[in-house]
Amino acid sequence: MITRKAAAALAAGCTVVIKPAEDTPLTALAIAKLAEDAGFPRGAINVVTCSRQNAAAVGEVLCKSQNVAGVSFTGSTAVGKILYSHCAHGIKRLGLELGGNAPFIVFNSASVDKAVAGAMACKFRNCGLFGQHHLTIGKGWRNDFSINATSFLSKPFHKGISIDTLSTCLNQGLPRFR
Repeated sequence: MITRKAAAALAAGCTVVIKPAEDTPLTALAIAKLAEDAGFPRGAINVVTCSRQNAAAVGEVLCKSQNVAGVSFTGSTAVGKILYSHCAHGIKRLGLELGGNAPFIVFNSASVDKAVAGAMACKFRNCGLFGQHHLTIGKGWRNDFSINATSFLSKPFHKGISIDTLSTCLNQGLPRFR
């Protein structure tokens, strides 16, 4: 999601300040490192991390800063309203994706195996952050979908990147970005 939102600003020659969710900052830090390795100018992509206790204050500073031309946010409606009010201070451009209404719809004409694989990939991608919040399954496939999903979930998941690997990356040169 970060790359999708930052790409347009970067393509237009703008710098980007990314304030990732407090619980999941590593993707943003890795993207900034990869951009630096690819030759992006220093300061083109900036990452601001913070604790949950400081998230509201950091968000307010970013929204009210005269140096920030626009804000994009994906998350809860409650937080979106707060950011909206902060951005109104300087009549700042604002893009909001709020409410978490991400349906996954399976029609009776769908392949059940492919639908289950797609639903599971969506649900578990990035610890469920981007996952669908509800499934709508055609009446003809509900039982088959349920059986296949249960079978899928009973198998071991493929091992992804371990916390040890992430720690090694952080300790061996993934820089802190301002």
